[in-house]
Amino acid sequence: MNGKRKTKPLPVLVGIGIDLLALDRARDLLKRHGNSFLKRILSPAELKKKPACSALQLAKYFTAKEAFFKSSGLSWTDLQGFSGMWISRIRGNQFEMACSDSSLHGSGTFFKRGNVWGAKVICQKIS
Repeated sequence: MNGKRKTKPLPVLVGIGIDLLALDRARDLLKRHGNSFLKRILSPAELKKKPACSALQLAKYFTAKEAFFKSSGLSWTDLQGFSGMWISRIRGNQFEMACSDSSLHGSGTFFKRGNVWGAKVICQKIS
């Protein structure tokens, strides 16, 4: 070898996004729209895992995806809407996001204050 080590490219910060949703509003959305609303916001893989969900689960998915969308700087059609992004892992209040643009990656945290659930996402581009 020539003495040079290969280094992995560093991720580049794209943006930070935050979203909030009152649990009462999430309950109302589920009551009024049920599975048709879930089909609009969950990816096909997420729908297989969660064919039905509670208001809290809806709030988690919705706020995470909205925050990721806001942080990505992309247009809605670039991400193919909510179905073009998915939560790849949830561990406690932390989660990881991925999307149809495979170079983008999101890391986030959930937070709760009273009746309001929220998510904060840091979006990075990985070359």
